[in-house]
Amino acid sequence: MRTCLVSLILLFPVLIQAQVRTEDDTSNVIEWTAARKLNWNDFKANAPHTTREAALSNCGFGYSSNKAYHYEIINITVLARFYSNRSWVRTDRKSVRLLQHEQRHFDLCELYARKFRQKLAKRTWTGDDIDKIDRIYQRYFHELDEQQLKYDKETIHSLDTKKQNEWNDAIARELDELAEFTNK
Repeated sequence: MRTCLVSLILLFPVLIQAQVRTEDDTSNVIEWTAARKLNWNDFKANAPHTTREAALSNCGFGYSSNKAYHYEIINITVLARFYSNRSWVRTDRKSVRLLQHEQRHFDLCELYARKFRQKLAKRTWTGDDIDKIDRIYQRYFHELDEQQLKYDKETIHSLDTKKQNEWNDAIARELDELAEFTNK
């Protein structure tokens, strides 16, 4: 997986970090699936004493490919992941609403993974295309970063119930529209 880190430091109740890492320890990594929803036990890191945020979801999406010579076709795998050992919640701030909000951050990661898969599916890629693939990835990762910020701002980090419901519906609708690009 390519490594990319985007930290969004906000002064509201929730902080999100989007990150894709290469780690040997996969026991603390959750790959996105429709059947597996986050629960508070997935937030294993300790909340820092220096922040007022209620929770932090460390998630993102990334890709990997086989090594290939310039003319050989490459196989690309795109995954959305949640990093439990880097995600935390303040015990006194846990709520169903906050957990659902954090799930939507992870769902946004899957949404942008699907958009990236959709783009990649339009043609065959070879070893010569690795730089082009990386530029496309960077574009979608940047868009995800912007959406995560917009999501937190508009929902006031889950506090605006009406906006939260609008985002829940919009994310679910977009995931459905791109269902054929679910990781298989």
